[in-house]
Amino acid sequence: RSTLDRSSAASDVYKRQWRKRPYLERKEIRLEMERAHHEAVKTKTPDTWSVSESEHFLVVSHTSKKFTKQMVNGAELFFEWCEKRFGKLGDDYVRRPVIRLFKDYDEYSAFHFGSSNSTGWSLLGSDREIGTYYDNYNGSSGRDVNRLFGGILRHFLQERDPYIVTYTPYWLTWALDDYVSEVFVKGRKLDFRVEDWARDEARDMHREGKLPKLQELLTADEAGYTALRKKDRRTNYAASQALRYVLGPGKKDKAFKDFLIRYFQAAIAVGEKHDDSFKGVSTSDAQTEEEEEKLAKEAAKRRKERAKDLQAEINKSVLGSITGKAWAKHEKAVSYTHLTLPTSDLV
Repeated sequence: RSTLDRSSAASDVYKRQWRKRPYLERKEIRLEMERAHHEAVKTKTPDTWSVSESEHFLVVSHTSKKFTKQMVNGAELFFEWCEKRFGKLGDDYVRRPVIRLFKDYDEYSAFHFGSSNSTGWSLLGSDREIGTYYDNYNGSSGRDVNRLFGGILRHFLQERDPYIVTYTPYWLTWALDDYVSEVFVKGRKLDFRVEDWARDEARDMHREGKLPKLQELLTADEAGYTALRKKDRRTNYAASQALRYVLGPGKKDKAFKDFLIRYFQAAIAVGEKHDDSFKGVSTSDAQTEEEEEKLAKEAAKRRKERAKDLQAEINKSVLGSITGKAWAKHEKAVSYTHLTLPTSDLV
């Protein structure tokens, strides 16, 4: 699904009435949904697979006990990171998702994890699974587990508040996916890295005079970012490095302090403010195919206009205090500093 389609889905899933329920009632409802889902997974799992439970996951594995333990330990460590960084975004119970571990890549690729979204940031259902596979090449490096991290992050944010997922723009979803997919596990620590190609591709864009302006990237709505990507596929890496700049040296500016938390909070506020008042266009009353097609186009147009307006409102809330002079200062810094950031956890 596109960002535009997700807005109506979020309204269906997370109506305002849900928050009027007492916390314990909401938690019990989610626990029951979790129990039903887990029971269904266990029932359908072949005997040749193992099923186990950890604090935050149901684990279905077709790999060795050693590999399973390594993946679970890494997943739990990353879940703790999510709680520490984004736990205050809501109080809802985060249902334990299913982690599925495959014996090899062929088995993994045969299982459907797909999404029509280019980054995978679609509205997640409670039955969404997160998977990785055993890779002889990576061995015990801890590399395989980071294939789980993007799914874990999206699940956590979705459970905290689906408006976060609904209104997170493509430049940021790409950048966050890249950010967490380059994390290695070392003992009980997460080692955040920057892959050479992300840094090099952004550096090449700068050298060629094609690196998008920081302001242009950070304020891009779906249409704007899609246009930048069509112009130069390396824009994804520029977005990844731009985020690292904002979370790193850029956070000295008050406007970038606690950037992700403030951005997600703004997305929640916009969703709560506008979702109930949005009036879409239904095609159910169409009498002919021509009428249905016309109404469908009108509905798409209205969703695009709405998404653009809401993105502008979020941008104003988060970035509106940055003056032209300050943007110019950041542009000068980002052309160099953000390409060679240290690899520590910047969030």
